[in-house]
Amino acid sequence: MSLGKIADVSKLQAARAANIDLWSPVVFAALQRLKSGPATEDLEALLLDRQFNVIAHQAIWAVTEISADVRWKYCAQRYFSADTLARWKKLESSGIPKMSQFVPGLRHEHVVERAELKSMLESATSPEGVAAILEKAESCVVTAEEDRRLNKSHQGWDRYRLAKTAPVRVWDRLKLCWR
Repeated sequence: MSLGKIADVSKLQAARAANIDLWSPVVFAALQRLKSGPATEDLEALLLDRQFNVIAHQAIWAVTEISADVRWKYCAQRYFSADTLARWKKLESSGIPKMSQFVPGLRHEHVVERAELKSMLESATSPEGVAAILEKAESCVVTAEEDRRLNKSHQGWDRYRLAKTAPVRVWDRLKLCWR
């Protein structure tokens, strides 16, 4: 499959918004059950916590990944690192760009790490608050080498700006500019 036919970032943004709308009340309902008061048994508390964790995990992936299909997970993301973009352009110019040549060695990286997003979700006070947190769930496609350079002691885009050896530059495919 050609890279160009699946690179429509606007479709990803629409699917992302639909998933935020779908998952926000589900995550909030699970959070309300978790916080509804003391569980009568340890097992009940464990199950409520597990339920919230599973739902929060699925919601975060649904918003960033859309689908495990590589067309969404890697090729239609809004943000591409400079090295990812260079790889894309090199394959396109080769005349026969294939997804199978593009994806190996890439990482679907959560800009705000999943653990931080989950922690933020635990403090939400409404479905709208959950939606606002899920809006922060963005991903960037980076190479494995760029992923290793990200500054793990920071959060969000600061991890890219303050990366080891040099900043990881990021192209915004929606606004068509460097971030």
